Amino acid sequence: MSERILIVPDRHHQVDIIEDYIQSSYPTEVIFLGDYFDDWNDYEKQVEHTATWLKQSLGWNNRIHLLGNHDISYMSHNTALCSGWTEHKQDIIDKIICPDEWKKMKLFEYRHGYLLSHAGIHPSIFSHPILGINEDQVTSMCNKAIFDLESGIVNPVLNSGHARGGPNRIGGILWLDWNHEFITCYDSNNNEIKQIVGHTAQFEPRQKDSSWCLDTQNKNYVGWLIDSKFSVQKI
Repeated sequence: MSERILIVPDRHHQVDIIEDYIQSSYPTEVIFLGDYFDDWNDYEKQVEHTATWLKQSLGWNNRIHLLGNHDISYMSHNTALCSGWTEHKQDIIDKIICPDEWKKMKLFEYRHGYLLSHAGIHPSIFSHPILGINEDQVTSMCNKAIFDLESGIVNPVLNSGHARGGPNRIGGILWLDWNHEFITCYDSNNNEIKQIVGHTAQFEPRQKDSSWCLDTQNKNYVGWLIDSKFSVQKI
């Protein structure tokens, strides 16, 4: 049987259509790229519905949920600042999603030679001076960033860059701007690190070398990794 990995970019409350698509397309695994919450003029019932859906989705064994910048603000009670956060929405989400459920969510995932994350990695943050960029290095830095966040510190791995009005020169894994900051990365053997990300919204998916950005302002594009081959589909 073919391995069919469905990759879902930013939803911002639009979860029902993607849930219907998942149920009808039979992926072997689903990887969400984050940003489940926050939209312009969202309202209480939307927040409650999305949080309830996310809680249920976290219970599926074949689903991986990555964090987006709009999610980690609620996970951290806005220690990791993000526009869209409000105390009222925080209260709604806290009544539905518990800390142990937030801990199930990740900053990145590797699949078939692709690094998947919400916004992407940049060598100025993730490259080791000797080892370059590798999975162990990314894992170590992301674990340290989550540990720091639990201590009330926003590590550069999680912070925004100048392109998004942040303090860092370059955005971290939740904030890297595809148009102004994202560049092709290479490992220590000079092999391209292929990435699949969301975060930077435009009207259609975009490609830089072998990397892709799938965020299309809820125009309902998804990615598929089928037997290690990547493609984009509009649902």
